[in-house]
Amino acid sequence: MNPNQGHILLRAAALAILFIVIAIPVYLCTTLAASFADSVSADAEGTQQQIQQYTIVAQGSAIAEANLRRIKQVYGSLPYLLTGRSPAAAQASLQDEVKAVLEQNGGAISSAEAVPPERQGGLERVSIRYSMSIPANNFPAFMAALEAHMPYLFADDLKVTTADGSNASSLTVEVNLAGYCRAG
Repeated sequence: MNPNQGHILLRAAALAILFIVIAIPVYLCTTLAASFADSVSADAEGTQQQIQQYTIVAQGSAIAEANLRRIKQVYGSLPYLLTGRSPAAAQASLQDEVKAVLEQNGGAISSAEAVPPERQGGLERVSIRYSMSIPANNFPAFMAALEAHMPYLFADDLKVTTADGSNASSLTVEVNLAGYCRAG
């Protein structure tokens, strides 16, 4: 199993847990919610739309309103998503996260170019194309830190060369690093 498959399985498990947290309280609160429960998907966009529908149903019930607040709190604090209420804010969060991990491993960002966000289901994938330098002996620790990082970060189009073409103690790394945030 490669690292991306592991991350996909973790995200799928997290979305499955989110489904359970949403479906059970709503089913118990209203009969109408039971008809919606059959159509609940693990897709975050579908989940947001159903929360809006359940809000209408829950207006007359204090218990349902309390459950809805709890669901929104859980949904709003998913640790594997970048923070920020917009893709631009999430890209700023991504840049802060990458800079912190890189600096902890003795590296520095040479350039960063924001890539337009892509909507994927109910999430936005935000990416930044980086050029960075890092000591060669710290590169494995840097990649391990990215892999273990929360929120999840994803590396695409990785290109690693020696910084000056001959000095093997420093590397130049070009990579697209991405994360996900809730779609606005």
